[in-house]
Amino acid sequence: MISIFKRNSSGRDVIDVSEGYNIWVIVSLRYYYIETFQIMRNFVHDRDLAIVVNSLVDLFNEQKIVLESQAAKHVVRLPARPSVEAKTASRMDVITDYLVYNQAFQLTKYDLIMLGYSIRTSTTNDSIRENFEAFAIKGIGFHNQLQKYGKLKGYQDPPPSFKTSKPVDREEISLGEAFQLWDFLSHRYDQMQLTTLFLSLSHDPDFVLVLEQGLKLLQKQIALLEGLAAQQEILLPKRPPLGMKTRIDPENLTDKFLYRMILQGIQAAIDMHMRPVIDAPKNDKLAETFINLLLEEIKIHNKFVLYGKAKGWLNQPPLMVMPT
Repeated sequence: MISIFKRNSSGRDVIDVSEGYNIWVIVSLRYYYIETFQIMRNFVHDRDLAIVVNSLVDLFNEQKIVLESQAAKHVVRLPARPSVEAKTASRMDVITDYLVYNQAFQLTKYDLIMLGYSIRTSTTNDSIRENFEAFAIKGIGFHNQLQKYGKLKGYQDPPPSFKTSKPVDREEISLGEAFQLWDFLSHRYDQMQLTTLFLSLSHDPDFVLVLEQGLKLLQKQIALLEGLAAQQEILLPKRPPLGMKTRIDPENLTDKFLYRMILQGIQAAIDMHMRPVIDAPKNDKLAETFINLLLEEIKIHNKFVLYGKAKGWLNQPPLMVMPT
């Protein structure tokens, strides 16, 4: 997909400085992960864990090939590649399966944080952003399976449970999950109030429809989160006012400014949604809910970036200078 920001006479896609940096960072991480797990798999005892580690090496090899192609296309300098293989006949009892698993868990956790950052800071070249989105979606699924595997094998220490005064007759949630439910709901209430305010200030008919669709989605998610919080007996935050009237002159606020404020909120929400996905969950059903909310946020972000481009409302970061 060709960026609409600039018509390039050479016919090549353009990328901005952030996207060039993101390519370099994510490729560097893949090189590090590949080398790390090539070494670690020499010391794995459990056959199931060996399959997990080999799957990680295969996954990161696939992704680094995609990014190496993008780097070559856009002339982004890459770091030195790792060794083809790292085999050793040595056996070290100090490197246990527990250590190898938790290394994999922490590295995939950090990788998702960096992919989330790369998604929200790659807005010029749609193809590059969509690559990062695809990596994140696959990584989220792999990390979730890794969490379940770790619980099954006893490689994870369970976080403290959220306690209520009543007898427990359901699957427990952790203290972190209780806070995240409350925090998500508070954030959704603020987003709904802000979207309602922006609806009263917007001018563009298309933008009004976009805001109305966003408000409906927020209301749907709020109902879901309210039900889950009530089911777990979590104290619910105060709801926003039913209606909003403002004395602000709409002429002083442009649709472009309102759009960018919402985009910043969506980008911040990606980081916020990533936290409960990468943490070790206690409740698998709740973990699936958090994953679905994150995937929905990533999808919304992509659509909102494309919409902003079509309107000419998206700020253009500095482009990378291409060699002549």
